[in-house]
Amino acid sequence: MTPLPNPDTIQKEYPCHIARNVAASTITTGLLLSVLGIWSILEEQSYWPWVILVVGGFLFLLSGLNVIRKTPKNPRLIITETHLYLPSWEKATYVKVAFSEITEIILAKRLRGQELLLTGKEWIPHISSMALPSKDSFNEIVNIIRERTNLQT
Repeated sequence: MTPLPNPDTIQKEYPCHIARNVAASTITTGLLLSVLGIWSILEEQSYWPWVILVVGGFLFLLSGLNVIRKTPKNPRLIITETHLYLPSWEKATYVKVAFSEITEIILAKRLRGQELLLTGKEWIPHISSMALPSKDSFNEIVNIIRERTNLQT
């Protein structure tokens, strides 16, 4: 587990909603499969609708439990003079990234917002504009990373 920086060294921090997008998509999938299963049960009398219902219900419950278990408490993106601390839903902790280790910055447009993809020696989680409080926060983070790395998107 990556320890968080000393509060005196934090220059900027932004609250994140990292689990919101993951939870929404998985819960929606599970819910839709459950509804499809119930509808299929009412329409025909075979065992396939029951399979769909069980799989949908399982995905629905699993996603909720996963989000609760794996989301760091009070997730936030933290910037110090030399490092970026990114909350990671996959690792249930923070990923510490030195600005000096970032080799490429890619700004990608998505259906609902933008993503900042950073390349380096190790795996770096992406930064989604949807997980941050505002577009201005996202743009500010992009500019800070550009300044600290001397890289352009």
